[in-house]
Amino acid sequence: MRGGAQHSLGDYAAAIDTCDDFMRRFGSWHHETFEAVIAETLVTRGCSKAHLGDDPGAIRDYDAVVGRCDGTRDPETRASLAAALMSKALACQGLGDRLAEIRSYDAVVERFQSSDVLHLRRDAALALSCKSMAQADVGLADEALASCKRLEEAVRSWPRNEEDPLTEPWVDWLTWRAEGARSLALAVQENHRAALDSFRAAYAVFLADDEVTTRQMLELVASLVARGVPPQDLLAVLESDPARSAGLHPLIVALHQQAGDPVRAPRETEEVAADIRDRFREAEERVRRDHVPSRGAPVPDAIPQPSE
Repeated sequence: MRGGAQHSLGDYAAAIDTCDDFMRRFGSWHHETFEAVIAETLVTRGCSKAHLGDDPGAIRDYDAVVGRCDGTRDPETRASLAAALMSKALACQGLGDRLAEIRSYDAVVERFQSSDVLHLRRDAALALSCKSMAQADVGLADEALASCKRLEEAVRSWPRNEEDPLTEPWVDWLTWRAEGARSLALAVQENHRAALDSFRAAYAVFLADDEVTTRQMLELVASLVARGVPPQDLLAVLESDPARSAGLHPLIVALHQQAGDPVRAPRETEEVAADIRDRFREAEERVRRDHVPSRGAPVPDAIPQPSE
């Protein structure tokens, strides 16, 4: 589709125009075989709006997908439904509405965790991993620990396929996310010894050569530092495996600096380390801003049905 291609090329305004034109022409159609195209168009338009900073507009498009397509059995349409809910979670996060973000993850889990379509089960597992980290990040430690347990159950029951080279890395990634979220939840509870044990378990399956996972490690470490885990203790874990830590050198330098240790590094590494220390400060500010001040404030299990 033209709008999707424009979005992929980063021409978000043009993608929105194309999607608008498509919806004007065909948005009133409700033929079952056409719903997948409508859903994809709405997701593309929503993502394009999000890239341009219009998170509220993006959320309206994502909600429109749910309102129009929830309950469908068509695999392609269900894939767009999952994409809409996951994208809504990111938009809610961008707006600072962390509980709405968590509800969107719940909606994905509720709809797809038992699917017999593997990529939809992957979406549900991904949503559960994001949910557990978000809960820990806002201080809902008990809820995060429960989500970590559910994620581990999903890992144990994940269908093993020796012919699929992606199965083992996927299972390791889910394990990394579960242990990482648990470490943060335990840090929220000020159980730093147990938090370090879980961080060590997460590091044992950390995919050191993966850019996305490396970025997630930076975010996790920043959150742990913000929750009071001593940088020296995190360093002891990271430096225990030189092969894994090779790609984390700027993070290690930043932790040494955070601990007050004298450290010398190439200028480029120093600059990246300075950026990481900025992340540490941002994480501390986020803890103060996003903290949910209770252990019992209930989080609904599913996203409310959209009104439009």
